[in-house]
Amino acid sequence: MTLAKRVFRHVLFMLVGCWITTVSLHAGPVVIGGDDLDYHGSWSGSSNLAGWKYIENALKGMFQPPPASCLTRPNDGTIAAIGAPASGATATTGSMIGGAAGAVAHAAAMLTPPRSVNYYEGAAAINTFFTGLVNGTNRPAVDCGSSLRFRW
Repeated sequence: MTLAKRVFRHVLFMLVGCWITTVSLHAGPVVIGGDDLDYHGSWSGSSNLAGWKYIENALKGMFQPPPASCLTRPNDGTIAAIGAPASGATATTGSMIGGAAGAVAHAAAMLTPPRSVNYYEGAAAINTFFTGLVNGTNRPAVDCGSSLRFRW
C-alpha cells in the first residue's frame, strides 16, 4: 500500500471516529465517578462537603444557563432520584439510612435556582418512572440512581 493510501485511510478513520463520537455525545454528558460519593460526604448545615460537594458541582455544571447548559432535551427541570427513598432526603451524612437521597436533596437545594427532586424507590415505583419516561409524562432534567450514577 502506498504512503498516500495509508495516510488517506488514517485520516478517514479519524474523521469517522470523530463523527461517531460527536453523534453519541448528543445524548448529553455522563458523570462517572467510579466511587460512592453519597457515602463519603455530608451536609454541614450550610454547605455540602466532600463527595456531596462533588455531586453539587456536577449538577451545577449541568444546569448552567444556555448556551453552556448540556441539558438539551425537553425537561421539567427536576431531578429524579431512582432507588433512593424520599424519607432519606433529610439525611445529613452518607452513613445515615437514605444517604443517597440526602446527598441529592442537599445538592439540588444549593443550585440556582434550587431544583426539586422526585424519589422513586422500589420496583413498582421505578417501573412506573421508566414507563412515564418512555411515554413522555416524566421529563426530569437529570436521572440519578441510588448510588448517584447520573444519566441525562
